[in-house]
Order: sequence, then C-alpha cells, then structure tokens
Amino acid sequence: MGHTEQWRITMLGDGGVGKTALAVQVSLSCGLSSASAICSPMGLSNVVAETYDPTIEDAFRHSVIVDDEMTYLEIVDTAGQEEYATLRDQWIREGEGFILVYSIASRRSYDRIKTFQDSIMRVKRGARPVFMLVGNKCDKAAEREVSKEEALSLSRVWGCPFMETSAKTAHNVERMFSDTIRTLRQARDGDSYTRPRQSTRAREHRPAQGRAAVAAHPNDARGDVSSSSAWSLFCSAGPPERDSELARVVAHRLDFVKLGLPEYKNRFAIVVDNLFTPEDCARYGAMVEAEKEWEDAGVGVKTVNTSYRNSSRILFDNEELANEIFEKLKPYLNDINSLDRGVRPPARLIGLNKRFRFLKYGPGQFFRRHCDSAYTTPDGTQTSYYTLQLYLTGSDGGATRFWKMGDVDGVERRKARPGVPLCKFVDVEPRTGRALVFEQRGLVHSGEEVVCGTKLTVRTDLMFEEFLEGVEGTEE
Repeated sequence: MGHTEQWRITMLGDGGVGKTALAVQVSLSCGLSSASAICSPMGLSNVVAETYDPTIEDAFRHSVIVDDEMTYLEIVDTAGQEEYATLRDQWIREGEGFILVYSIASRRSYDRIKTFQDSIMRVKRGARPVFMLVGNKCDKAAEREVSKEEALSLSRVWGCPFMETSAKTAHNVERMFSDTIRTLRQARDGDSYTRPRQSTRAREHRPAQGRAAVAAHPNDARGDVSSSSAWSLFCSAGPPERDSELARVVAHRLDFVKLGLPEYKNRFAIVVDNLFTPEDCARYGAMVEAEKEWEDAGVGVKTVNTSYRNSSRILFDNEELANEIFEKLKPYLNDINSLDRGVRPPARLIGLNKRFRFLKYGPGQFFRRHCDSAYTTPDGTQTSYYTLQLYLTGSDGGATRFWKMGDVDGVERRKARPGVPLCKFVDVEPRTGRALVFEQRGLVHSGEEVVCGTKLTVRTDLMFEEFLEGVEGTEE
C-alpha cells in the first residue's frame, strides 16, 4: 500500500453562516468521524439543525478516496465570532487549505469575508495559500442579499474557485471538499494551479487523464446501502464556471475494482467532462425542441409505466448530429476502437446510431434499474455494444447509478482489492457537457430520482461493424 496523503482543511467565516452544518453534512454522507461526536451515529444525511449553536473549534476526520487516491482528511470547523479572533492566526498557521464561507442571505457575512481572506494572506505571507469562496444557504433564494455574480467577481480578483452550497439540501457540499483537495494536490505538485482564466472563448478539446467523475457508495456496518450520496469524486450537479480551470476536457476510465464493484472488473465505462460546451448543449436542446414535442417515455416501444420509468422523451433522427458528436468523442475511445475479446466475429467502431433519445427528467422523476440492450441495423451489418449518455444540463439528484450484482461476501470478496470497501452502487452525477460511455448487456444501472432542477440527457448507441482479422481496408 502506498503512502496516504493527509490534508487539513480549515473553514472560516462569520458566525451563523453554516460552517458546522456543511462539515456535518459531508460527514454524515461520507461516514466521517467527528472529534467531538457531533455526527449522528445513524449516518443520516440531509439533517441540518434549524437553530444556531456556536462553535469554538471542531474537527472531522476520516479517510476518503478522491480521484482513485486515498486521502486522510481533517476538516477544522472554527468560530467566526470576533471574541475568538485571537485564535484565528493559529487555525490559519495549522491549515493547508481554506474554505471561506458566507451566507447568501446575509450581506454582513459577505462583507466580513474579506477580513478572513486578509488574515490568510497575512499569516501565509510568502506562500500561495489554497482557498475557496463559498456562498452557503443557496436554498434561501427568496432571502438572497448577495448575488452570485458579485461573489464570482470577487473570486476572480482573489484568484480562487467559487461555488454556492446548501447544507440543508447537500447541494455542492461534497464537491466543495473534493475540489479543494484537487487544488491542494495541484499546488503541491506545481500542476495547473493558476488563477481562473478571464477569457470566455471556446475551449480547446484535447484529451486529459486523471479526474474521476463518480461517487462510490460503500456498505455500512449493517450491510445496508446508504440512500445518501457518499464521498463524491467529481460530484457537481451543475456545470463548472466557464472561467474556471475545471473547464478543460478531462477523460476518466472507471476502475470498478477500485470503486468497490469488482464484479464489473472487465467492463468498460468512461466519463469525459467538458467535452461539450454549455453552448453546444443549449444548441442540441433547442434543435430538437424546435422540431418535436415531448412525450411520455415508454418501456420498450409503446408501453408507458411511470412506476418504472417516469420521464419525457423525444426520438430524433439526425445523421449530421451523430457525426458531429462522434468526432468530438472519438479521441477518447481508443480502448474500444476494435473488439475481438468475447466478440465473434471481431468488430470495429464506426460511429453513432443516428437515432437519439432526448430525455427530460423533472423533480421526482427517475428510471429504475435496467440493462441497455444492443441494437442491430435491419440489414444486420451493424451492431451496438456501448451506450453514450450525454448530459445537457445538471440537476440535484438524477445520477446514473451502477448497481452491484451477486454476493458481496462471496465471489466478489475474493475479487476485491485489499483496502477498498465493496459497494452497492457507484454514481455518475449529471453535469452539463459530460459524456458517459458504458457497455450494454450486463451493466445494471438506473437513472436516480431528480431532487431539484431539470435533467436533460441524450442517449444513443456506439455502432460497430464486423471485420476480418488481419485484413485492413484500402482507401481510394
């Protein structure tokens, strides 16, 4: 086993902005332990106290996996009241990363956040401190006193990431910590730790490896599956800010063994983030809505069963769109350009099925567990082996969830990697511009219930044709 990295993340901000609630929320969903036993032993998520209980200092500690790397994380929750200002320098000296929290419903807390940033820059003078600006309580939109645009502008001045969160609904809570860990790693390694770009020009699409895009959900001590979201490796429900370094295209092959589903050891799945710009996604959606109306999604061809599949869809045939999307996706599919293992006769990838299923899920809508079936053209010359899922929007909830099969304590236990817990499911969260490719016929998955917002996705097939081994085609 390699050395486990350790990070100490300190939360700073005015009293009452929800720092403790954020720490408790991620602890409940990740199973973190609290040094002062604040967390409920039942491991419930989305439980946030409505009353304010001031904190002096608290710490939450646990080992988590971020981008397939084990991390020992200590979250330090500090007092924001001025009477504890004398302790602030000590908290900053001992901290490695910082989360500056204000409430979007409190102008005063936002105005005071500069005090905490000044303290970091003073104590960490000569260093390049890693910190993130966070607007909490975004569930209180009707009480908003600080606009998102104002805070985003401040984050650009400071050269730090920014996001809004809700400890009450758990929106962006996991992403807040996982992104901070990534930035700490980049700062340590001198890799891509730069100020957010000011340009909003279209991004260059180029392969990049290494960022995960899933959340693994281990069994708890009772063997039950947690209904809450566990530690997210890249769990943003919405798109990153266009000016953020997160806008680069990143491809990540899912290692199901590392993620705790060893039965899928030889199954292929890959996530490509930021492959499509928000403008691309908006254009695709507008294109189909201009030509067709939404209808209830069926099970099979015509049967509608809303207890099993509850969403709307549009069937849309467009060969030009298939070619456009395939050209962007193709550089990330080298591992499946040709299939010979388990496929007789061998087959090679030639493009996408021109039939697209545009799917729309609102709050409370879902698609229960199923496996995607293969599609063969009427003439029998082309067959699909993989599904493409393209997320046009993000949402709270609505993850594509891969489910375990078989006996956790039997065969799977022998396949498992030492030190990696077995899981009951692994989530890929909806995110604007994200592409997910995975095998058909054998990967059990579901579209989990959307909690808030609208999830728009596009689903089609990767098509293959037979070829003779050792015989290459010729070009005119």
